[in-house]
Amino acid sequence: MLLAFTAVIIAGAMVPLALNATGHDRTSFIQETVDTVSTDAAVAQPRLVNPNATDPPLVTVLRQVRAAGDGLLILRRGNQVGGSLTHQGMPPGNWTQLAEEADAQVRDTSQARQPVTENTGSWIVAATPVYSPAGPLVGTVILARSTAALNRDILALWVILGTVAVLAMLAAALLAFALARWVSRPLAGL
Repeated sequence: MLLAFTAVIIAGAMVPLALNATGHDRTSFIQETVDTVSTDAAVAQPRLVNPNATDPPLVTVLRQVRAAGDGLLILRRGNQVGGSLTHQGMPPGNWTQLAEEADAQVRDTSQARQPVTENTGSWIVAATPVYSPAGPLVGTVILARSTAALNRDILALWVILGTVAVLAMLAAALLAFALARWVSRPLAGL
């Protein structure tokens, strides 16, 4: 009875807790990707407005992206010659279409420039349009982040909670055995 009660408590409390934590981790990872692509777009804006300009902050961003194992794609758009300004470590995909979706969202809704996200299996990809200070579209920045580290963290959480559950069941079994012996000894003596 004690083992069944412990199993119900574990299943009723730990599983929803783990599911909630993994959902929160995924949401935080996506939001961090959105924030990063917005920052990268702000850094890339001067280079997209003037492709001949040297841009040390963009070089720093490219180094950080490479060190993290992420992918970064900066596309020229608008009235300028199309094409990739930077293409680094991107997974396979139709990134031009994602850039069009990001650009169309702003054109269709006239809302603030919010990045568009896409989950492509083991990558979270975010795209954001970049505008010149005068207003026209000059490009799109697309950032792809691998979910490998996130998946490792989630697996570690499940392993920890599973270990706690097994230890709780063992403790409940030992307690049940000790209680059974404690009750049965006086009865056997009678």
